[in-house]
Order: sequence, then C-alpha cells, then structure tokens
Amino acid sequence: MALALRAGLTLLRGRTRSELSGADLVIAPSMGESGWMQPRKIPGFFEAGDEALMQALSELRRLLE
Repeated sequence: MALALRAGLTLLRGRTRSELSGADLVIAPSMGESGWMQPRKIPGFFEAGDEALMQALSELRRLLE
C-alpha cells in the first residue's frame, strides 16, 4: 500500500510541476526527505514554508506593483 501511495504522489508531483511552469512566482520550500508519513515533521514544514516566503518576498512585492 505504501508503494502505491508513493507512486501516486510522484505522479501528482510531476503533474503539479508542469502546471506551475507558467507561473510568475512559485514559492517551493526545500523539504529534503519530507517523511510524508511522519506527522511529527509537520512543524518543520511550516518553518520551511515561512523561510521560503521570506526569501521570495521582494520578488512577490515586485510582481504586485
């Protein structure tokens, strides 16, 4: 079952990348080995997202002007 879930996530991830290819800005935090079945890592996901947002903030402001 875990293999099927990983295969599905891999397909979804590839589809999402192609859909985002035309975006003006994509904020994608560096997640490394995310451990998608490990809820204890969820706070780290929020921290990574916040850090990615801070790094992209100047570009986001430029796009909004």
